[in-house]
Amino acid sequence: MKKTGKKGLIFYLSMSIIVISIIIGIVNVFLFRNCDFFRVNIAQLLTIAVAILFAFWATQQKTEERRVKDQIEKITYKIQEVVSSTNFISFNTSQNSEYVQKMLNLNTRKVNNCVTLLKEYSDMIDIKKEIDYISEQVNEYREFISEKTNDLEYLEKSEAHLRKISDNISAKCDFIILKLYKTM
Repeated sequence: MKKTGKKGLIFYLSMSIIVISIIIGIVNVFLFRNCDFFRVNIAQLLTIAVAILFAFWATQQKTEERRVKDQIEKITYKIQEVVSSTNFISFNTSQNSEYVQKMLNLNTRKVNNCVTLLKEYSDMIDIKKEIDYISEQVNEYREFISEKTNDLEYLEKSEAHLRKISDNISAKCDFIILKLYKTM
């Protein structure tokens, strides 16, 4: 059986309401001729049908926009979660350089995947500059770490610089979230 999307469901529901309203109107015309309480003419039925269709359309448009913004917010929180993790900021000398390289690749891949998703919807809420800034910061992070993966003592001492990059990315994510609420 073919799955019907929410748009299809709303369409079929609204068409059903219109058809039922027309049937009730026709029944009212023939059965309740003497009763003014149930009397409805076709113009009144069409007005109600158009109002119902418009209401469904308007609520569906806002619902889809809100869902997209909710997903953008979730992706932005995911970026913040990655950049604030201890694996992103601090390294110690007990770790080997292979592990550091693995964590570097994992962290940058997670953030870059999220940034790629955000770029698709950047025009909707005008966050292109913020996304580009996050990409630049991730590239700076990757370059800094990749140059020093063999010198773990230097990386351990560079926690302040890595925290600065993390804080910059997190601040831009907060700015994106505030823009989401501003455009709602």
